[in-house]
Amino acid sequence: MNRDQPSVHPHSSISVLSQAVNFAVFLGAIAFVLLQFFPVTIDTRLWPLLFAVYVVTNRAQVRLSGIILMSAAFVFGIIATLVLEVSVLDVLQSASFLFGFIMVIQYVGATARGSPLVLQAARAVVSQPEGRRYLFVSFGAHGLSLVLQMGGMLLVMALMSDRLKDEALDTMRSLATGAMRGFAATSLWSPLSLAILVIFTGVSGVSYMTYLPIGLAVTVCYLTLGYWMERMRRKKSGTRSAPQQVAESGNLVSLLPPVLGLVVCASATTWFLDLRMIEGVFIAALMLAVISGGFAFVTGGRNLKESINTITQTTSSCVNELSIVVSAIFIGTVAGLAVAQFQLLGAQLSARDAATVAGLIPLFMLAGGIIAMNPLVTATFLVGTLDVVWPESAKLWLALSLTWGWAISTCGAPYTANMLMSSQLLSQPPHVLAIVWNGRFTLITIGIACSVAAAGAYFAAV
Repeated sequence: MNRDQPSVHPHSSISVLSQAVNFAVFLGAIAFVLLQFFPVTIDTRLWPLLFAVYVVTNRAQVRLSGIILMSAAFVFGIIATLVLEVSVLDVLQSASFLFGFIMVIQYVGATARGSPLVLQAARAVVSQPEGRRYLFVSFGAHGLSLVLQMGGMLLVMALMSDRLKDEALDTMRSLATGAMRGFAATSLWSPLSLAILVIFTGVSGVSYMTYLPIGLAVTVCYLTLGYWMERMRRKKSGTRSAPQQVAESGNLVSLLPPVLGLVVCASATTWFLDLRMIEGVFIAALMLAVISGGFAFVTGGRNLKESINTITQTTSSCVNELSIVVSAIFIGTVAGLAVAQFQLLGAQLSARDAATVAGLIPLFMLAGGIIAMNPLVTATFLVGTLDVVWPESAKLWLALSLTWGWAISTCGAPYTANMLMSSQLLSQPPHVLAIVWNGRFTLITIGIACSVAAAGAYFAAV
């Protein structure tokens, strides 16, 4: 062998190949979704093949949770084929929109995280005077999480752990619970949250535009209750509010136009084009991705190579999340088909039965979170099994009880993804964050949610 000949490291070629595959998968996922808007025939085998190539390419990043759910989906696939006699490919089709959507929204989040405006806004959230900190952290984390998803909450917490490292543990507790509740509240109304997309994709006969005012009102009540409870808890400290810092608040206000624009665009697209909720949100998110990426390219903030690298990196990094999402949607869909075919819950729930189930849904989802079951899994299972037997006049209350259960389990269960990542940032055990710091709030909200959902479902169904 010639020693002067340069050697090629095997991992470099593999890395280049994986980047090329991830970029092709990103474009293919978007193209597959867009083609469904047009009267063209699409081979149903293409989307599962695309997903399989994507998972195999990024298999090193698939964690145990993703492997377990994909294994469970495989078993459900056998059941669907042998017992229900339905096509596995047709069932998988139900997850194709979420596959493309999550890739797009991850790219939007990665672009936003590199924006100085977002970083300045996050710093403004944690730099408020002591008397205003909780209020700004809860509502600020909520606003950042609308676009950045869980990344908005983690960005605020990372800055808190750095800036407030010399503060008392009680102060860190107060602000951490505010950030967690702000993130959890996105599940109550945001069209970009996975909760809203999954629930309104599966629950039939309910318009998101009908739900939106109620969702916004519940969000305000949820965050206000958290603020009031935290204020009462810290009342003994005698803290007084300092004057508001106008310059830093301006950094937060500057985030409102793009966030509100995205939400309004998604809602308007759904309303005027008479699309499904997930279709309208996908179009709005794709428009935002194109605009944000194009703006960064034109202003010199990012060249073409950097933009492609961002796409490939974000596509690769979300493989475990997408494995969980696709598997959970598949399992929930098969479960719903089984309930419908074998009439396991009868033809339709009575008003009394619907009220009982609606009241138990938030509790069931919280219990699932406590035993380390992702809210996505419990929600898709409940949607798949209950939608076919739920009284049509009470479908809104099915959606409400599911979103309330999702938000409460996100903030109150110790083994959800956001709680585990928050635990690492704050160097506190997850059960301390969920039970010791947030347990009382969880008990109050679960009591209210179960009672109101049961009463609302009963009176809507009678």
